[in-house]
Amino acid sequence: LLILRIICYYLMLVPEIGYSRTIYARLSTGENFIGVRWSMRHQSFGSYVKTIFIQTLSLIYQAILFIPLVLSVFVVMYYIERVKDHMSNTNLIMFMLSLLFSILLLCLFVFLRIKLKLLPYIMTFRRDVKIFDAFILSFKLMKGNTLRYIFFLFSFAKYFVICVFIFPILVVLPYYNMSMSIFCQSLISSEKIDEYLAEKEKQS
Repeated sequence: LLILRIICYYLMLVPEIGYSRTIYARLSTGENFIGVRWSMRHQSFGSYVKTIFIQTLSLIYQAILFIPLVLSVFVVMYYIERVKDHMSNTNLIMFMLSLLFSILLLCLFVFLRIKLKLLPYIMTFRRDVKIFDAFILSFKLMKGNTLRYIFFLFSFAKYFVICVFIFPILVVLPYYNMSMSIFCQSLISSEKIDEYLAEKEKQS
């Protein structure tokens, strides 16, 4: 029964993440919220299934990136205890190696998170793009925009500081989501996507 509840909640809540991206994108172009929401709720079943698939894929690749990092941190904590209890050259070397490995995984995690940031947005804004193409396009479109994206995130630092209080997050989160949607739209160049798809068709 618990598993059935989890599945039901998943099928209800996960599509809303994809819908919210589309809603923010369409609101940013000046469309009416009620009209946008109504049209989103009356899409075909195929669109609903694809939305679930896109969001599930997004969660899976994030988990794949995150799990090795978590495991490496546990290894570091383990060898910290070992070094405390039994100070030896072997324990110290293993601790240093595990710490280095954790730092490398953290850098890889951050790098891939940034490079794949546009993946769900590409799948949301351009339904004609296939999933594996979206991975490649995310890397291509983020090329040269990494620092721009990092500075964009830092611009919200002052807002998230006040979110230690509960109420401001109700204002900051929609503002952040809308801003992120517009920012990602600005990076997703239709010309570059069309050019990539045209080149792929020529190769095939």
